[in-house]
Amino acid sequence: MIMKAYTIKEKMYWAVGFLLFALCLLIPAASAEAATTYYMSPTGIDDPDRNGSSGQPWRTLGYANKRLSPGDTLYIRGGTYNNEYIDDSDWTANGTSAAPITISGYPGETAIFDGNGTTATFLHDLTNSSYITIKDIEVRNYKYYVILLLRNCDNWTFDNIYLHDSGKNLTTDTAFVSGIMVSTSDNTTIKNSRIVNIGTPIGRYPAQTHAIYMGANTANVNIFNNYIENSVGGGIHGWHANNFNGGNIYNNVIANNNMGIVFDDGAQNVNIYNNTLYNNTYANFAFNQTGDDIAGVNNIVLKNNISYSQGNRGILIDAKNQPEVSWDYNLWYDPSGAPIWWGIVGGNTSTGVHYTVAQCKANTTNCDNDVQANPLFVNASGDDFHLQSTSPAINAGTTVSGVTTDKDGVSRPQGAAFDLGAFEAPSSASGVNRALNKTITSNGTLTGTTSVAHATDGVSSNTANYTSYDPKTNGVYVQLDLGASYNIDTVKLWHYYGDTRAYHDVIVQLSNDATFATKTTVFNNDTDNSSLQGAGTDAEYTESSAGKTITFPAVNARYVRLWTNGNTVNGYNNYVEVEVWDTPNLALNKTITSNGTLTGTTSVAHATDGVSSNTANYTSYDPKTNGVYVQLDLGASYDIDTVKLWHYYGDTRAYHDVIVQLSNDATFATKTTVFNNDTDNSSLQGAGTDAEYTESSAGKTITFPAVNARYVRLWTNGNTVNGYNNYVEVEVFE
Repeated sequence: MIMKAYTIKEKMYWAVGFLLFALCLLIPAASAEAATTYYMSPTGIDDPDRNGSSGQPWRTLGYANKRLSPGDTLYIRGGTYNNEYIDDSDWTANGTSAAPITISGYPGETAIFDGNGTTATFLHDLTNSSYITIKDIEVRNYKYYVILLLRNCDNWTFDNIYLHDSGKNLTTDTAFVSGIMVSTSDNTTIKNSRIVNIGTPIGRYPAQTHAIYMGANTANVNIFNNYIENSVGGGIHGWHANNFNGGNIYNNVIANNNMGIVFDDGAQNVNIYNNTLYNNTYANFAFNQTGDDIAGVNNIVLKNNISYSQGNRGILIDAKNQPEVSWDYNLWYDPSGAPIWWGIVGGNTSTGVHYTVAQCKANTTNCDNDVQANPLFVNASGDDFHLQSTSPAINAGTTVSGVTTDKDGVSRPQGAAFDLGAFEAPSSASGVNRALNKTITSNGTLTGTTSVAHATDGVSSNTANYTSYDPKTNGVYVQLDLGASYNIDTVKLWHYYGDTRAYHDVIVQLSNDATFATKTTVFNNDTDNSSLQGAGTDAEYTESSAGKTITFPAVNARYVRLWTNGNTVNGYNNYVEVEVWDTPNLALNKTITSNGTLTGTTSVAHATDGVSSNTANYTSYDPKTNGVYVQLDLGASYDIDTVKLWHYYGDTRAYHDVIVQLSNDATFATKTTVFNNDTDNSSLQGAGTDAEYTESSAGKTITFPAVNARYVRLWTNGNTVNGYNNYVEVEVFE
C-alpha cells in the first residue's frame, strides 16, 4: 500500500479548509427570503417586470397573492377593484406559524372589492392555504359565497372586514349564499367586522344563506366583536356541522336576520358569551333542527347574552335528537309577552313546551340566574345596543373565561359583575365619557370625505372610520364643546393606529373659555414648540388599538382642544376616537332616604338616575317645619370635594336653607358642613353665610377642600314659589 506524503503546504490547506468548514457550521443559516412589503393599486399593472413596490404596484389580488412568501405583507391601496374572482387555482399564498402572510387595506385608505352584482364569488373554494390574515377591506355586491374556505385552510384571520350587499335575489334565483363560509378548516378567527345585507329579500330562508356559515369537520372557530345584520338566513350558522368541535362566540351584535345563532348535527363544545341578539325573526337562538340524519349538539353553553324578541322565539330547541344545551345568566325579553323558550318535538312548533323564564326555572336545570326584563338599550331602532344606566342587564352576569373586554374594548367588569350583552356599561367608578357624540370643530381642513362624526361615535376598534385633517403649518387642533363644565381627569385618544406610526406635537388643553385665552395644558410632547403652544416634556408614543390614556388632577372645564402636527408616516392628522372622562359621580343610582314625606307619586330614583336635563322627573318631599333633608349612603368612604345640585329649575325660583353636610357617621352626630345659606338658622343646623341663588339648568356646583366621608345629607326648606323640596339630580364627586 502506497501512502501519499503530504507536504507542509498541503497540510496547511487542509487545516484552513477544515477551520472554514467548522466556522460555517457555527453560523446560523439565513432565511431563504426576508419578509417583504408589497403593494397593489387600482392603477397598478400585473406584470412580471414590476416588483410590487409602492412605486410599481400590482393591479389584482389574484396576481399579487401568488408572489407572496411567508412573512410578507401586501398593502392594498385605496380605491375600487372591480369583479375580482379568485378560485383555488389562482391562490397560492401560504404562510407559516412563525411567518404568517398579511393582506391589508393601506392605512388611512379604503380598499373596496366590488362584484357589481355579476361576479359570483370573491375568494372561491380555497384549499391548502394557512396562516393568512386579511384585514381592513370592504367587499360588496357579489352573487354567491363571498369568501369560501373549503379544505385545509387553517389559521385564517378576518379582521375589520366590511362585507355587505351580496347574494342573488333569492325570489328569482335559488342559490347558496354566505358572507364567509368555512369548512374542513381549523382555527379560523372572524373579528371586528361588519357583515350586513346577505341575500335578498329579507325574510326568505333558503339553506346556506347566512352571514357566517361554519360547515363540517371544522374546529376552534373564534367569532367576536362583529356586527351582523339583515341576512336572509342565519347570522352565525353551524348547520349540518357534523364533527364541528370547539368555538367561542362573544361580543357580537346580531340583529334583524332570519335566525341569530344556530347549531345542529353534532356540533360540540361551543361557548356563546356576551352577545346581543335583537329581533331575528324566526329565533334568536336555535339548536338541533329537525331531520332523522341530524345528530344532537353537545356541550353548547350560553352565558351573559341578551335576547330581545318581538313575537318570535328567544331560544328554540328541537328535542328530537337530545341536544345538550345549557344556559344561565342571560336576559330574555319580548314586549308581546310571548314565551322565550320553545322546546319542540319533531319540528312541530305547536307541540312541546313554551316557557317564560319563571317557568324555565321551575321546570328545568337551566335559567337559575336568568332575567326576563326590558334590557333598556340606548336606541335599538338606531342600532345603538349600549345599555342605559338603569338597565337590568348591568352587573347581572357572571365571569367567563377569555372575555376580558366588551365590543368597544371597555374592560369587563366595570361594576360588581359582568354586564349582559355585547356592551359593558360604565359604572359610577368609571365616570362618564362626556365626548360621546359631541361635534368637533377645527382650525384645519377636513380631508376628503372623512366625517367629523367618527371621532366621537364611541367606536375605537375600527381604523377604517376616522376623522382626518390635512397637513397644516404649526399643527392642527380639534375642539370639543362638552355642553357644560365638568371636573375632567382623563382624556383618551386613538389616532390612526393601523401601523406603528407616532403623532407629532400631541397637546391636550382644557378651558372654560371657547377661545382658550386661558387654558390648562395637561399633555404636551411638542418638545421644539413647532405648534406654538409652548414646548412640552412628554414623550412621543407609538399608536396602538389600546389608545393613549392621559390622566391628571381634575380640571374644571367645558372645552377640550387637541393638537397634532402630522405623524411619522405622513402629514395628516387622524382621530379614530376621542374620549373625555370626568371624575366618577359617586351618587349615581344610589338610593336616597329622608326625614320627610315623599310627595304624591314622585320617585326617589329620579334624584340619582344620572338625568339632570328633565324637570318633569324629580324627587319631591312635602313641606316640613325646620326643613327636610335627603341622605345618600355612597357605600364606602371617599375624599369628596364637589357636590352638584339640581333642584327644580323650571322657573326662576330659589330654594331656602340649602345645606350640604358630609360624615362617616350615618346619624351625623359628627359632620362637616361645606355649604349653608340658612342665614337665620330656621332649619336648626346653625346659621350660614352662603348666598341664596336662582336655580338653573346648569345646576349649582359646590366645591371645597376634600372631606373624607361616606354619607351626604342635603337640606332645603321650601322655595320662593312653594314649600316643597324638589331634587331633579344630585351628583357627588371626589
